[in-house]
Amino acid sequence: MVHIVVVTHGGLAKELANTVQLIVGTQEKLDAVCLELHEGIEDLKKKIMTVIHPETVSADGYLILVDMFGGTPSNVSLELSQSFPIRVVTGVNLPMLLEALTHRSMLDLTGLADLVHKKGRQSIFDANELLNPKGNREE
Repeated sequence: MVHIVVVTHGGLAKELANTVQLIVGTQEKLDAVCLELHEGIEDLKKKIMTVIHPETVSADGYLILVDMFGGTPSNVSLELSQSFPIRVVTGVNLPMLLEALTHRSMLDLTGLADLVHKKGRQSIFDANELLNPKGNREE
């Protein structure tokens, strides 16, 4: 089973993990790592390495879901992917995390990363436009 790690600026990772477990119940191999305001690159790397360390590397790998491409969580995770079986997908949202958790035992790491990436792209809507395509829109 692929280990899921959510890494974000601030407390978003923790709240996403808490929220998804409210929906689907307690999950093993799900970790949240938060980069706090006073922390830097090395601090974040140490935090991630408490989850992904050489003695307990998951045979199925790690899917790291980060908040945005180019930020510290993304950059540190990509650096670690050079040494560990890690795939990094950016733009984490609740539908992506739910998709990852419900399919991680059925897919390998690459397949899961691809599925979650696709779900993220498919889960963003202009809800007003979706429900009322010819409604009153300001131009």
